[in-house]
Order: sequence, then structure tokens, then C-alpha cells
Amino acid sequence: ISFSLEKGRVLSLIGSSGSGKTTLLRCLNFLERPDGGVIRVNGETLFDANNPATMQESEIRRKRLHFGLVFQSFNLFPQYTGLQNVMIAIGISSVPAYCRIMRASLLSLKDQEFVDASRAAGASDPYIILNHILPNSLAPLIVQATLKIGGAILSCASMSFIGLGIVPPTPEWGAMLSTGRDFLRDAPHLTAFPGMAIMFAVFAMNLMGDGLRDALDPKLKN
Repeated sequence: ISFSLEKGRVLSLIGSSGSGKTTLLRCLNFLERPDGGVIRVNGETLFDANNPATMQESEIRRKRLHFGLVFQSFNLFPQYTGLQNVMIAIGISSVPAYCRIMRASLLSLKDQEFVDASRAAGASDPYIILNHILPNSLAPLIVQATLKIGGAILSCASMSFIGLGIVPPTPEWGAMLSTGRDFLRDAPHLTAFPGMAIMFAVFAMNLMGDGLRDALDPKLKN
């Protein structure tokens, strides 16, 4: 690619996903080291593949002020995207719900008759907690975790759809939907199949959660 821009002019880079727009912008902003070529700003050479010494960090930071870029998505900054970051974000946001469920379960179990009977038999508090309270408090957490998997799938797909989640080349249903929407008329299957996969996966996890709730909840058994 070879182009030049005069002061005050605007260059629009148009292309489908995967055509290299993000990589080009990262090279122009020196967020990524090009494999070759020359980059000049205001007649000054900031990068020359044949002479790496021309790339000075202080000069690069100063020249970045001359760029005004409109980014298509956060894929330009991969440190904010990726599978690991999505898992951390969804996991941290789900912690308060599990804490509330665990606290409510423990408060209701500590006053049960079997706990009083165990304490009357001489059992210590650690024994009661490990052998009576914790095993009985795990069922609500298991059910909640199963039901929340469907929500996590939707959250991950939504973040990937807007470019804040998993990015190519890692396959992800939300990213497939985002890429396929550009070809919706000519190739609708590119969006139909990932959308159906999300729907069936969420539906299956909700059915599993309902089944586990029916199997583990003693009130429903009676």
C-alpha cells in the first residue's frame, strides 16, 4: 500500500473484515512494527525497514498528535479483547449474584433442625459447616450456575458482535454474526447458522438448569 495525505485532507479506508484496515492503522500509529516499507510524516522519516534506527520513541509520540483516526472497533487495541478478558469480565460481573445466593442459603440452613440436632450431639462448628451446611448449600449454586451459562453465552456473543469480545482468528458466534451481516443478502447462512447455534445453546442450558432445579430442590420433590 502506498498513499500520501496533505494537511487537512481525510482518507477513508473501506473494506470488509479481515482486509487489513486495523493492521494498517496500528502501523500508522506505531502500535505495531511494520515488516517493511517506509513511514514519513511531514517529510520526516519515522520508520524505514532498511534503517530501524530512524524510529525514535520520543518523535513517534510527538507525531501521533498529527493523526485523527476514527476506529471501526476496539480490535485496534487487542489488550482489551480476547477470550481471557471476556471470561474475566463476565466472571467478575456474576460474583455478586452468587454471593447473595450463598449468603441466603447459609442463613436459612443454620436455623434448620438437623443443624440443631448435630450441635446437640456434640458436633463442633467446623464439622457442622463442612458436613451439613456446605453440602446442602451447593444445590442452589449449581442451579444458578447452569442457568447463568445461557446468559454468559449471550453476553460473550454480544460483546464479540460489537468488537469488544473475542476477535478473529478465534471462532466465536457473535463475531461470525458481525462479519456475516455484511453479506446478509447474498449469503444469509453466514448469520443464520451462528444465530441458531446461540439460540439452541442458550435454550439447552436453560432446560438443563430447570431440570437440575427440579431434581435438587427439596421443596419441588415434595
